[in-house]
Amino acid sequence: MPRTSEQFQQMRNEREETILHAGMYLFATRGYESTTADAISKIANCSHGLVFHYYPSKEVLYKSVIERMVRPIIRNMVGAINFDQKAKFCFIDAIEMFLTGLKSDNDEFVWSISLLLDIHLQGIIEPKVKNVETKKKVYDWVFELLERGKQEGDFNDFNSREIAISILALFKGLAYNRIKIGHKRFLCPHTDVILNMVLK
Repeated sequence: MPRTSEQFQQMRNEREETILHAGMYLFATRGYESTTADAISKIANCSHGLVFHYYPSKEVLYKSVIERMVRPIIRNMVGAINFDQKAKFCFIDAIEMFLTGLKSDNDEFVWSISLLLDIHLQGIIEPKVKNVETKKKVYDWVFELLERGKQEGDFNDFNSREIAISILALFKGLAYNRIKIGHKRFLCPHTDVILNMVLK
């Protein structure tokens, strides 16, 4: 029996999603520059031509990964934090969400975090969340939380720029480690280990 137009559309959607997931995995584990069309087609189990049919260039695929897969995960994370509370508690909430995600078997969350921590320097992602300025990079959020925590008397009087960079580097390293060894073997630090970097 011939396939219906709906069945063909479903097949196209599934192929596109498979390519998108392959791209997300490779961008997160190898980086943008080291990801090739050949690697994407192998993981997606399709031809180069099919990859480029859906995504005319690596840049288009990368932006699609960010828009369709990374942005919603990050938007949900940021939206779950109450930024009206003290900076210390915002910081704790963010750390606990991050560490919980790393300990889970949700690889897409970890890939998203890894990509976010790569692209925050490029300013590509701008999660749109109520009551939070949308055009800030991750670094800006961390820096401003650290500054606010100092003003509120909870954080040490350190150089907030240096600490923000150090924390993001730590998070990137943890995400990379989790990707490489998997969630079963990953040893995740406790929230207090990171929190103690900033608390008085």
